[in-house]
Amino acid sequence: MRHHVALKQRNVKKFIEFFEGVSDPKHSNYGNYLTQEQVRDFVAPRAADVVIVEKWLKQMKFTDIKLLPCGDYLEFTSTPETLNAALKTEMRLWQNKDMKKTIWRSIAPYSVPTFIH
Repeated sequence: MRHHVALKQRNVKKFIEFFEGVSDPKHSNYGNYLTQEQVRDFVAPRAADVVIVEKWLKQMKFTDIKLLPCGDYLEFTSTPETLNAALKTEMRLWQNKDMKKTIWRSIAPYSVPTFIH
């Protein structure tokens, strides 16, 4: 199973202020848009935070861990059993026979260590 985890972004309040400025015709920054790369760099998590989460994912036996190009999501692979153990939860496979779809969902709360928050 492939999973994604969002990483805490930096400068979110400053980014919202900037966004409001470039969107307001009365603001001096009106129309001064950022590129996708500039936005990514503006809000990117701290490199140390990325390393901490990657290290924890490896310790929990997740595999194929990679930082996505957007810079604030890690993608990884696990079995349901590995995910259950790491997050202290219970994942179950749900099937909708009418729509012919199956999804994995947690039927219990999950948790991560406080140093990951």
